Amino acid sequence: MLSNPRTRRLTPQTEVTQQSKARHKEDFLNAFSPFIADAASVAYKGAPSDVQLKLRRVVDVWRERNIFDKDVLNDLDSRLGGTYPRALTRCLSAHLLLMY
Repeated sequence: MLSNPRTRRLTPQTEVTQQSKARHKEDFLNAFSPFIADAASVAYKGAPSDVQLKLRRVVDVWRERNIFDKDVLNDLDSRLGGTYPRALTRCLSAHLLLMY
């Protein structure tokens, strides 16, 4: 999903965070929470719009699955320039996937 060089480093963290939450092993989440907003912000700024939408979609998935607490997700939203309605993010992401 995140194949752009800016986002390639987030892909393993995304998988590990979701697996950690699913297995109720919170150590990684607790250690990674303080840094996820910075990492996503660096990947987001200056990235093409399709990559920005994919990053927003990842944040939406984290929110839907309660991967991080609300404070971390709100920090992510503010660093990515605010929130978009989830339906819009999904619709635009699906549209971009069809284009490529």
